[in-house]
Amino acid sequence: MDAAAKWISGQKLKEILEEQLNLGTRATAGKLMHLHGPTTLASLQRIKRGIEELINIELVAQSEPKLEAVLDQSIDHNHSALLKTLDGHFAQGISGRIAELLTHTTSLRGLLMSYQTDSEGKFSSLDTYVDLANFLKARRHHLNTLMYAIGDLSRGDIKLTTEELYFLVFDTIERSFIAGLTSLHQKLTMLAIFPDFRCQTDGHGLLDTDPRSETLLDDQYLDAERMAITAIDSVPMVEGTFDRRKITSAPELRHQLLTIENSYAPYDLAGQGFADLRHFTEEVMTYTKDDYYLRIPDDAFNAILTRYQHASWQGKLVYRPVAKHPFHGSYAAFLEHGNVFYSDLMMLLRFAYRVRDHLLERNRRYQIKSGFVFEDSLKQQLPALGFEVLDIKRIDHKEFDVVAKRAGVLYNFQCKNVRLDRDLMETNLSQFVRNNRRIVSYFKRALVKEENREGILRKATGTQTIKHFVVSQFPVFTDDERIIPMRKLAQALR
Repeated sequence: MDAAAKWISGQKLKEILEEQLNLGTRATAGKLMHLHGPTTLASLQRIKRGIEELINIELVAQSEPKLEAVLDQSIDHNHSALLKTLDGHFAQGISGRIAELLTHTTSLRGLLMSYQTDSEGKFSSLDTYVDLANFLKARRHHLNTLMYAIGDLSRGDIKLTTEELYFLVFDTIERSFIAGLTSLHQKLTMLAIFPDFRCQTDGHGLLDTDPRSETLLDDQYLDAERMAITAIDSVPMVEGTFDRRKITSAPELRHQLLTIENSYAPYDLAGQGFADLRHFTEEVMTYTKDDYYLRIPDDAFNAILTRYQHASWQGKLVYRPVAKHPFHGSYAAFLEHGNVFYSDLMMLLRFAYRVRDHLLERNRRYQIKSGFVFEDSLKQQLPALGFEVLDIKRIDHKEFDVVAKRAGVLYNFQCKNVRLDRDLMETNLSQFVRNNRRIVSYFKRALVKEENREGILRKATGTQTIKHFVVSQFPVFTDDERIIPMRKLAQALR
């Protein structure tokens, strides 16, 4: 910043942010309105498929040394080594879609440079295939948001080439979403939660340097989960139920849904509505094309849906735009455009996980079990940070979550698993702020409670210095350094 830079805060900052948000929303919507919807959606689905395939290939590579080695190489011009390796690992067609994606690497690098959306250097200017996969993970949610928005807004007759659509998609994501709307919503949230929040400006933009800024997605750019399927004893995989060489297929989705249902059987996930979702998915999957795409005529879709009209998830199944928020995003399984319902196998799976979370959220037994799993996860991470985890669960009929010791200091950790819905940041900021305030207040009361019980710990351990922390599975916005999101544990306790 030069000498002309200044600070903006309070009502003036709020007015500027809201004005920019309105202008940005209208401008972005204007870019999409004149597109031919069916053609654009079909092309975008193909682009999205290649992106999701590279993301999943990178995940597979974490347990496949040969594949991992080739993904760690710098991106060259012909990609022959990578494509040959992919042909050896995966089904026909995958390497071709990855090759098509890779032709746009130079353009993606240019957009990163132009809009400075990699200021922290997380993606290393897309040097390697792994860098590209991680970059695309960070844009996956925005890509889905754009697909919903095109289904909602595009009613014109302009048909873009694949190259033109690639540029439009990622230019919109980098400029309109990440450097634009997402950033503006983040600043408005900060201002609503912290009245002393301010931004620095030199007349060209608003810079948020506040250390209290929080990101609600994890390192894989996914929402936190109360109890991930990887954290429990899931049902063993039955060999031969699907073709492992394919990234997606109806048989694999069928297997994944059954695995989810059986893995959460102790909490009656099936009986609460997940079995109905699995049966619905089985019906719509008869329309699957090329192991990925679903495009279902409205009469056929509605005929299927009539059999599930009382399902609790039915109201969230199809994307419905929110007034004044055309880019709010969604986890809907389908979008409706014209007389066709559009989806794909990954959208169905993503929706299934969201339904799982909703159905189990109020299950008391599930809450208790997830709390124990969370505590165990914390205990496993603490030794690497120099802590000795003590075998303390109950003293004088008083329960403690996790107690550990380091450098003569006792650390008393409360593990909290309270969900904060980040979607409300865009569609209902005042409700998001109230929810955040309620959760933070609850955490602070828990800290006061533990401080009042210090004497019990001193008597049991002989340690005089005690520090109390709340470790939260779901990040919240707070300036209390004693409240730590699980994914920042190492950073906060270093």
